[in-house]
Amino acid sequence: MKKIALLTYLSDREHLRRYGRTINRELCRRSGHEILYSLNVGNFKLENRVFGEDKLSDTEREVLNLLWNLFGALDVAQLGDIISSFPEFHGAISLESVLIGRWLVDYPEESKRKMRLHNVKLDLLELSEAHLKAVRRYLVDIFALPL
Repeated sequence: MKKIALLTYLSDREHLRRYGRTINRELCRRSGHEILYSLNVGNFKLENRVFGEDKLSDTEREVLNLLWNLFGALDVAQLGDIISSFPEFHGAISLESVLIGRWLVDYPEESKRKMRLHNVKLDLLELSEAHLKAVRRYLVDIFALPL
């Protein structure tokens, strides 16, 4: 179950970075001027995350397939090692919620090093700063977020 939760997190994170929204919108909530993503692996319920193929958009299918191909062979410890190096965690996956605005930056060198260590094809995840900036502008315009 924890592996599915971590893969779901990666998929939502990547879909937002590429297309300006998460796949699992029920995991996001507004808190003041921020949008938080609920990452409570202990309370993760699989039945809330199962979609029929016909309910997924083309972009959702694309990102889910990409993330499964990149990360599906990794175990929970390897996934946790990579995810804990992302800017939103600073070394530990211990937060109940993370600010999605922190997803909209390039992967730090430590994250890149860990992905290479686990043979993740990092080039498939890299997005230009111009693209990330456009997604930030979109989220600011749509949700009035101070990102």
